[in-house]
Amino acid sequence: MAGGRRSLVETALLEFWPIVTASGPYFTSVLFHDAAVTTWINVATSPIRGNLEGPPAAVGRRVDADGRIAIVRNQQADPSEVERSAAEVARAEAEVTELRAYLARLQDLDAEWRARTADYAATFEENLETDIDGARRELGYVTERLSLERAVADRKQALARQGNTSQTEADDALAEVMELERMRAELDKTIAQAEERRQAADRDIFLQSDGRSPEWAFQSEDRVLLEFAQAERALADAEAGLAEARTSAAAAQQAFELIGASPIVAPPGSLVWSVLAGAGAAVGVGTPVAEWIDCDAILVDVPVSDVEVGLLSKGMFADVVLEGETQVRKGSVLLTRGCRLGPRERRSCGARQGA
Repeated sequence: MAGGRRSLVETALLEFWPIVTASGPYFTSVLFHDAAVTTWINVATSPIRGNLEGPPAAVGRRVDADGRIAIVRNQQADPSEVERSAAEVARAEAEVTELRAYLARLQDLDAEWRARTADYAATFEENLETDIDGARRELGYVTERLSLERAVADRKQALARQGNTSQTEADDALAEVMELERMRAELDKTIAQAEERRQAADRDIFLQSDGRSPEWAFQSEDRVLLEFAQAERALADAEAGLAEARTSAAAAQQAFELIGASPIVAPPGSLVWSVLAGAGAAVGVGTPVAEWIDCDAILVDVPVSDVEVGLLSKGMFADVVLEGETQVRKGSVLLTRGCRLGPRERRSCGARQGA
C-alpha cells in the first residue's frame, strides 16, 4: 500500500482488504487486489433562508430518530396570512355556532307549536262532534214537529173544503209545514258539512264552517317549515365555509412553517462528519450547513482488469468478504468508472459496489 494518509472518501477503512466475488448469469469472478471500503459524504443544505437556531449537531454525533441536524428560522417571515386565516376560521365558527343555536330554537318552537296544535285540534274535533250531535237532536225535533204540523195542515185543508174553517187557517198551517221542511233540509245540510269537516280533521285538515282554516291550523306551520329549510341551508353553507376556512388556515400555517422555520435533516443513525456553519449563522437556500455519512451504506472500490470490467454491468450481485472475516456480505454493482494505465502498464478500472 502506498504511503501517506488519504481522505475517507477515497480510501476509508483501507485496513480491510476485501475479496469481492461478482456473480453474473454466465460467470463468477474473484476480485481481490487494491480494493478499498468506503462510503459517501453527503452535504446537508438549508432549505430556506434565515439563521441557524442553536448549534448544529456536533461532529461525530449520530443523527437522532427525527433526522434533525439543525433548524433554520426565518425571523422575517410574514405571519399576516396565518393571522388572517385564523380570524376567518374564528368568524366562520361563530357563524356556525349562531346558526346551530337558531336551528335548535326553531326546533324547540316547532315542538311547542305541534304540542299546542295538537291541543287545538283535539278541542276543534270535540266542538265539531258537539255541533253534529246538537244538529242531529234538533233535526229529530224538527222531524217530529213536521209530522205533527203536516197532520194539522191536512185536517185544516179538509175542514176548509167542508166550510168548517177558513181557507186562511188552512194556508197558514200549510206554510208552517213548508217552513219546517226547509229547516229540516238546512239541518241535513249542516250535519253533512260537519261530518265532512270531521273526516277532514282526521286527515289533519281543519276547516271552519265558513270554509277557512283557523289561525292555529297547519297553514301556520308552512312558515315554520320554510324558515326551517332556510336555516338548514344556511347552516350547511356555513359549515362548508368553515371547512374551507380551516383548510385554508392549515395551508397558510404549513406555508408559514415552511418559510418560517425548517429542519436540516439527514437519515436517522447517520454520522455527522463536519459542521460548516455555526449557531446564528445567516444561510440562504442551498447553503451547506453540515456533512454526514451513512456507515450502513458501505461501498467497495475494486480496481478490475479491462476484461473483467467488460463483463460487469450495473445491478449484478456480488459477495463481499473482508480480510480477516468469514462473513459473506451481499452487494451489487453500483457503477463502473473509467480505465487508466497503471505504473506496470496494466489497465485497471474501478467497480464501485455496495456491500
